[in-house]
Amino acid sequence: MAGRYRRRTPTEWGQQYANVRPLHVAFASRLKELAETVLDAEGVDFVQVDCRAKEVPSFVDKIARKEGKYSDPLAEMTDLSGMRIVLYYGSDVDRVNALIDGEFVVDHANSLRKSDELDPDRFGYISDHFVVSLSDERAALPEWRAYCDMRAEIQVRTALQHAWAAIDHKLRYKRAQDAPRELRRQLFRMSALLEVADDQFESLRRQSEALDARNAAHVQSGDLDLQVDASSVEAYLRLNDRARLVDEAGRRLGYRPVGEMAEEAEEEEDELGVTQLLRALEVTRCSTIDELDEILSEHAGDAEVVLQAVREAFGDTSGYASRGHLVATILYAASPRSVSQISRETKFAAEYYAGLRAARDKLREDDS
Repeated sequence: MAGRYRRRTPTEWGQQYANVRPLHVAFASRLKELAETVLDAEGVDFVQVDCRAKEVPSFVDKIARKEGKYSDPLAEMTDLSGMRIVLYYGSDVDRVNALIDGEFVVDHANSLRKSDELDPDRFGYISDHFVVSLSDERAALPEWRAYCDMRAEIQVRTALQHAWAAIDHKLRYKRAQDAPRELRRQLFRMSALLEVADDQFESLRRQSEALDARNAAHVQSGDLDLQVDASSVEAYLRLNDRARLVDEAGRRLGYRPVGEMAEEAEEEEDELGVTQLLRALEVTRCSTIDELDEILSEHAGDAEVVLQAVREAFGDTSGYASRGHLVATILYAASPRSVSQISRETKFAAEYYAGLRAARDKLREDDS
């Protein structure tokens, strides 16, 4: 019949999708911005947040592969806009899942969580997939109004799940029955090992947090008989009054906190300077926090003298310095080891060592 409806070909659908794809690109980008803002506000560390809009050839291929499934693929495909959130720990995945439930309208019928069963004949370490749309409240906002009728797919996974997914794309065997018998056991073991590794990283995180809390309690109570490690040094720098006084002396002289440099450079920095102080403790042969505290106690009144001497060696330019670096400078100046010995085990500018020598001369003058 002349008036009979003719179904569009995949190519024709692709041409129509190409016209609206820029809107999906913009939607995905806005979702990424929102996700990063929410994660930062909630204190959730993340490995990366990626976004994308489905490419036109991929869109066309999907229609062709699933012939007859879509009557209107532009309305029925749920993954034209997409975002992937990669996290460090499994417990963070649960936190982010809850945030997604709160920020979006979730189409649970088309979403998949890791708690759902993976078919027993399939390989893999599954991550969570959500199909979402905007809530009425967000869709009413001017900056979101253009996306009010759109859906997107959000994937939430750990770094190890992400590693499996990357490898999975290269494997020809999606189901156990597709793999040669001699490879099946190895493939099952690989996916199981990644899941076990995720559980172990989660356990290490809990143990690390418990150790940090214990060291913080020791420092606050004045019990400093602690072995030097990153956790004990971080607690000392953050909570000890003597470390704080050294830091205040540096600020009075014009040294700026490293956090300001990190903010300007948009880079993550060791703001407390834990690594710098750990190295100084190693070089000066201090093995406990109590030894460090005794040195700072003995030289509590010398902080500005020492730091000023180093500042003058650089021509009165202070720059940035973490609390750990300032405390380390006091430690180097007070150490019985010679500046030459210290210089052989560190990599500071020549002016720094000249400043240490000048600081030691001034300390000797004050003693005499």
